[in-house]
Amino acid sequence: MKRRKSLRIVLIVLASLLVLYLIPSIYVGCRLNNIIQESYNSFGENNPYPETISDTLYRKLCCGRNRNVADHADHENFRHTFPLTIFWPDGNKTFFWYDHETIAINGGISSGRWDCGVMVTHQWKNGKWVITDVYEPGIPFNVLFYHELFDVPY
Repeated sequence: MKRRKSLRIVLIVLASLLVLYLIPSIYVGCRLNNIIQESYNSFGENNPYPETISDTLYRKLCCGRNRNVADHADHENFRHTFPLTIFWPDGNKTFFWYDHETIAINGGISSGRWDCGVMVTHQWKNGKWVITDVYEPGIPFNVLFYHELFDVPY
């Protein structure tokens, strides 16, 4: 009986820690998801979140979308995963992957990027959530990690 009670306490503690980790992760993911969509829709211009993200980083979150290319395209497709947030002692990271295609007037793909990863670094400063860096290399993360891990030239 005593063993069952201690197992129950351990499970409750683990569940509590999981919930305390998931709530901030989902909150940050939802906020960042909105910022990504607004940055993409506005071509990275007119940053409505100056207290959270700088104008330069806001432009990086539009995932390579270019107004000149978009003006000459029939339509564009943009898809991204929900941002996955990981809290580290030395800084918080959020990852998401996206696909972007520009469809020409003749129906062919005029440009695009597929499976590209973005890493966003953020932290809490003075009680406010602030994005400190956006790393978007424009290539799939698995290629980047392979070259970095095994020190293979590009």
